[in-house]
Amino acid sequence: MSNDYNIVDNINILNDPKIDVITKNSIAISLSETADKRVLYCLHDLIKNPLYKNMRGTFVYCLRSFPSEGSFSLAIELVLTGNFEVAHEAFEILDNVKEKIDQEVVR
Repeated sequence: MSNDYNIVDNINILNDPKIDVITKNSIAISLSETADKRVLYCLHDLIKNPLYKNMRGTFVYCLRSFPSEGSFSLAIELVLTGNFEVAHEAFEILDNVKEKIDQEVVR
């Protein structure tokens, strides 16, 4: 149970705009190892946040700890619009898709 509290506390730190991105990167890497869906959703929010547009490479890297299908649409967007690091990490996510993706998602 204390592990769940630790995850929630760390997600709250990731969501706190006053916390610096270096601290958030470190926490994101640690949390991604839990494979907790709440972390996945938090990472998606951080990646989409304009505040981190030029600092989101580590957040995208952390998505690789989760099933690729959960980040498929976001990864396509990042391959097309991200800088080199972000696009590279997003491509790695797409390259690891193991399950068939619904045609509607691909369109």
